Amino acid sequence: MTGKMSHEFVVCKELSMQPGSLFELTSRFVKPERREALVALYALQHSIGSIPDIRTDDAVKWAKLEWWSKELASDSTSLSRHPVLRLLYTTGAREKLDNALILRLVSDAVSQIDVSPCPDEATMFQTCAADGETATMMELALDGVQISRRSLRSLCAATSLYRLVLKLVEGRDLQNHSVPLYLQAKFEVTLNELRQKPPPDEYMEIVCHLVEKASQWYREGLKACVFTGGHGSGAHLQLRWAIEQRWLARVGNNIHWVEDKRLKLGPADAWFAWRFMRRLKLRHTSS
Repeated sequence: MTGKMSHEFVVCKELSMQPGSLFELTSRFVKPERREALVALYALQHSIGSIPDIRTDDAVKWAKLEWWSKELASDSTSLSRHPVLRLLYTTGAREKLDNALILRLVSDAVSQIDVSPCPDEATMFQTCAADGETATMMELALDGVQISRRSLRSLCAATSLYRLVLKLVEGRDLQNHSVPLYLQAKFEVTLNELRQKPPPDEYMEIVCHLVEKASQWYREGLKACVFTGGHGSGAHLQLRWAIEQRWLARVGNNIHWVEDKRLKLGPADAWFAWRFMRRLKLRHTSS
């Protein structure tokens, strides 16, 4: 690795691997020759996807997204002004991602600015599926594999809802669209009441409902999920989905753990990941 490459990797690692995050754990089980490309991909997704949540005027968000749009649409060379794009180029990841797909990151971020809460469960599924689809398709393209449209929609919806549950469990500030309207009506609670510290009992009831729904979507998506079309196995995506499922199960089965802050990833999750990847490798070798 050159000195210049090392700088880009450090920047991407800081963006994509927050301490204690899921990707910090799962990236340890990615082959070294593929890790840098995946780190660059996740750094790009974070750089653009986090813009709607920045506490600033919408005009600033629009300006940032316009800059990214122009930068992504320009020639994909190592001379990019951003270290994330330079690492995407030098690792060979950029050439595997067509412009239309990579530009969807910007349009997805635009759709998250001033978004309304979902009125019903069907809309929540469609919104969650669309929210998680681009990132998943980019990682599939990096692997050179595909999965069925039906599995893709269910798994993207599930992983998007997992991220929402994670925000709720961690007690992050609730956005106006964070809690679907039909759940506020079902549990007879307003968003302002849910924002109280400590939160009302309905807060955890909503978390449990979302955990159950995300787990259902994972089961439906994985039931007939087959990776085809390339030499890659989609191993990292499968590991990520498995750990997300495992974490959701822990929340659903031990909701009181949330208050005790015992739901962070730890050595047991690393041991689970090692065994999962070992089984996946054995299965792939024997097929």
